[in-house]
Amino acid sequence: MAEQAKMIKDKAYYKDPADVIELAKHVEREKMLDMEGVNVGFVLVDPMISGKSVVAKTINANNEVKLYSDYDFIIELSMDVWDMINDDIRYKIIEHNLRSIFVDENDSSGKIIMKKMQPDIQEFFPMLRDYGVEWISELKTITESVRELEVLEKVDY
Repeated sequence: MAEQAKMIKDKAYYKDPADVIELAKHVEREKMLDMEGVNVGFVLVDPMISGKSVVAKTINANNEVKLYSDYDFIIELSMDVWDMINDDIRYKIIEHNLRSIFVDENDSSGKIIMKKMQPDIQEFFPMLRDYGVEWISELKTITESVRELEVLEKVDY
């Protein structure tokens, strides 16, 4: 990885990896996602975000984050799994997280509202229609395998 990692505690954080940014732009174009005016940052976390099953998560940037960056949202990706999955699954993860971003204009004030949506059939129907749910099972299996390997690597024989 060409980007310089920032070490925080026992994790390395890679900010806005070029390949992830390019993939996100590709997903936006191909799926015609309206992300105009929304600034999304990406972070690869090595080895993982947190927990055993978290592969990616979308964070709505609070005021303090916005004070130091232009991001409205940050999508974190667990590097241990990201490195082990194919481009097709990566595409779906990015699409899923971009679809969780809701942008609308308040009818009365005209103010732009941005928030993270919880998984909802209506919002995620295009993904269910295009991919079914099998890709989620496949991702869970890969994630479990990666995490089991990490545990085995720590065991002294």
